[in-house]
Amino acid sequence: MKFAVGVITVMGVLVAGILGIIGVEPGHLPEPEIVEVEPEIVEVVAGPQTHTILIAEGSSLAGCERDDACYIPHTITINSGDTVRWNNPDAAAHTITSVTDMVPDGLFDSGLIMIDASFEYTFEESGTYDYFCIVHPWMVSSIQVN
Repeated sequence: MKFAVGVITVMGVLVAGILGIIGVEPGHLPEPEIVEVEPEIVEVVAGPQTHTILIAEGSSLAGCERDDACYIPHTITINSGDTVRWNNPDAAAHTITSVTDMVPDGLFDSGLIMIDASFEYTFEESGTYDYFCIVHPWMVSSIQVN
């Protein structure tokens, strides 16, 4: 019987120790170690993008310039290396012609963009690029390239 009581006592002490019922003096606890972890920085670099500008329907008639509504959106800001696509859903043909002081500068010129056709240009350098439609000179806009 003493053996059984001894085994039960030893088992009780072990279980109590495992369950944390038996206290440990604070001086006997190891100091917690603070480990600083460097956060992982993931840089997402977007590649060149294509932006779409619509030549507004009805813009072949003067008046769209009063509300900056000849192109939708009227102006945009893009990054160097990005491409701009102008779509023409209008019933008239248009051009997208780069200008400096309202004079064609030869940087880009779409020629006539017929109904439901488009023109694309990739901007490689930062700056402000003005353009207009030769056929409808009130259709003026610009693109800002960062």
